[in-house]
Amino acid sequence: VAAAPTLVQDGVARAAIVVPAAAGETTRRAAAELASYVKAVCGAELAVSATGNVAPAVLPVRVGLREGLTAEDLAFLEANPEGYVMQVADDGVTLCGGSERGTLFGVYRFLEQHLGCRWLAPRVDYVPSRPTVTLTPGRLASAPVFQHRFFNGNHAERQAWGLKVGLNGYYSAESAATNGQCFY
Repeated sequence: VAAAPTLVQDGVARAAIVVPAAAGETTRRAAAELASYVKAVCGAELAVSATGNVAPAVLPVRVGLREGLTAEDLAFLEANPEGYVMQVADDGVTLCGGSERGTLFGVYRFLEQHLGCRWLAPRVDYVPSRPTVTLTPGRLASAPVFQHRFFNGNHAERQAWGLKVGLNGYYSAESAATNGQCFY
């Protein structure tokens, strides 16, 4: 029986984040958010690489990479720009959206489901503390039911919180690069 995939064991990183070589700013932000929250939960730093080369004993966490997804997953992502596929398997984790914004949404759902993080209000996050994060294998494909999920995101702290809870409301032109597809 294979051991369950493990991100961090006793405060030591057992995984590395891999992004596409030509990742856009939003995908790089998604990877940085993942690394930041893993460090806050476990105290371990996950390396971020655009090369795809991780040591054999290290679990790859692929952020924004479509390699290895099924035809069904690819069709789902094509039809749902703000949707994502979250796949946890013994050989790695894949967090990929139909767009860069979808990838960012997928990373936040992963942090909720597998690390227990919660986004309670602007500037109010719940971040648990634990030395080991072992993942449950599985696959989730999810997309918002409503295309437009507006809120007033005119302040930076509201923009950050809105993305964490899956809103796509009004953002500024200045934040468009890091927020993916925006309305402003």
